[in-house]
Amino acid sequence: MRGTLWLSYNSAVDRCWNFHLALEGERVFGWHFKPGGKHRNVGCGARFPTGGVRAPHEQVWVDGVGFRCAHPLEGMDGLSHEQILRAFCERTNMTFLPIYRAPRVGEQLTLDPGQAAS
Repeated sequence: MRGTLWLSYNSAVDRCWNFHLALEGERVFGWHFKPGGKHRNVGCGARFPTGGVRAPHEQVWVDGVGFRCAHPLEGMDGLSHEQILRAFCERTNMTFLPIYRAPRVGEQLTLDPGQAAS
């Protein structure tokens, strides 16, 4: 199965980051950091909080619902982008190999999937 690690950030908002894992082109797992952001779980079942989940949160793919269900993500306050990326890779069983370099404003960080994750 082929996977893709997708990272995004909003340079206009401090610590506004998204980390996504997609398998065969379908997003299946993600961590979302958006100060003041809130995710609404609809039809996700009893395993997921109702009424909304504030960022940061972990979003997962659920059979019959898709990539729309989230849990709170604890223990991320004060961590750097690199530390969170490494934790995300560990959580998804990916090995992060390249030397990390923080993205500059307006820059898109591109990772070669053959070298960045396995």
